Amino acid sequence: RNRGGSGRNDREIAAFDELSRTWDNDYRITRAKAIAGRIRRDVPFAASDSILEFGCGTGLVSFNLLDLGASFTLVDGSPGMSAVVAEKIRQSQTGKVTVITGDLLSGQLPDGGFDVLFCSMALHHVVDLDAYGRKFHRLLATGGRLCIVDLTEDDGTFHRDEPDFRGHNGFDPQKLSSRFAGLGFDPVSREVPYSLFILVMRKA
Repeated sequence: RNRGGSGRNDREIAAFDELSRTWDNDYRITRAKAIAGRIRRDVPFAASDSILEFGCGTGLVSFNLLDLGASFTLVDGSPGMSAVVAEKIRQSQTGKVTVITGDLLSGQLPDGGFDVLFCSMALHHVVDLDAYGRKFHRLLATGGRLCIVDLTEDDGTFHRDEPDFRGHNGFDPQKLSSRFAGLGFDPVSREVPYSLFILVMRKA
């Protein structure tokens, strides 16, 4: 079942709850800074933007982007990950960030309420891409930007040590772009550096 804010199944959520305690290691911190840098470069932001991160984990990417928008809503299905984000909000004393634990499909967020929606290394955990793609489309204002940073297709090696993984072994960016075009998004840019890609789209 995909009940988490990041589309993860129940066993994955439990595993991420456990991992949340040590998630922010040097590798992930460095990777998040690099991903945030690419998002800065490729996604147009306005200071008034309302920004949503789907499958936020411990918020590593968003906390590198806080200067780019007026408000950030971070969503994840793992209570453990969300608790780490809540502690970061408390320590930073930022009033710009809200964290939500739960299912993005539940309808608790306003349709058309966001100018930018991004996800980093989260979409490949989603089984029903169309359901979440349609939800992304509803949540974005007209002209809103969707940015996906994720794995390029592999043979399952990346998740070989995760027996409860039921998602996708990465994506072909061209096929993913075409799939989301069918859900109402116009491609803006697409790049495939190394084993990650960044795909930016706009709500038509």
